[in-house]
Amino acid sequence: MNIIIAYAASIAYLILILSISELTRHLLGGANEISRKISHIMFSGMWIIWITFAWQSIHLIIMPAIGLLLILAGIKINCLKMLERNGSCDYEGIILYIGLLLSISILCYFYNPALIPGTFGIFCVAFGDGTAALVGKKLGKYTPKIGQNKSLAGSLACFFFSLLVMVIICFCFNQPVCLWKLSILAIITTIVELVGGKFDNILIGLSVALCGILLF
Repeated sequence: MNIIIAYAASIAYLILILSISELTRHLLGGANEISRKISHIMFSGMWIIWITFAWQSIHLIIMPAIGLLLILAGIKINCLKMLERNGSCDYEGIILYIGLLLSISILCYFYNPALIPGTFGIFCVAFGDGTAALVGKKLGKYTPKIGQNKSLAGSLACFFFSLLVMVIICFCFNQPVCLWKLSILAIITTIVELVGGKFDNILIGLSVALCGILLF
């Protein structure tokens, strides 16, 4: 029964993500960074559905694999305009993001203790990388540039929101909050977001997850 709920909830949530992103795109007059980042942040909620209803089941791997195939099919038939990067038909970010979810799912399926570090990795991508772009776009002009299309404001937002979301995850999983370890992971997130380029979605998640396994 839990598996049926997992699939039904995943489909319903995917429809919700795409609907909200499409509505935002129309309200703001075309594909833009805001509608794309809304979906970027919301996709992390899929992980909560999967570990709640399909933990330690092979479906933990099957569901993101199906999700990746659906995204690729949607791109093929040109029905995912709300996920474009500024109307450029650039879908690499979302493909790598779903690829990250699949990678973390495989890691956790074969190595259960990776659950919390893997969750850190996914949510650092969602909230750290996601807010870095939005804050940098709005406030970056008021702070120094520290890289190509990167600003101090965006990097500070990346660090703060990554740290915040990991603290929240620790509380949700009834884990002790070790701020110095979480700060290291937040710094890793910030650095990889700064230098990772178009591969930052998957590089942040895997870097945080693997370093988190070593630290915790």
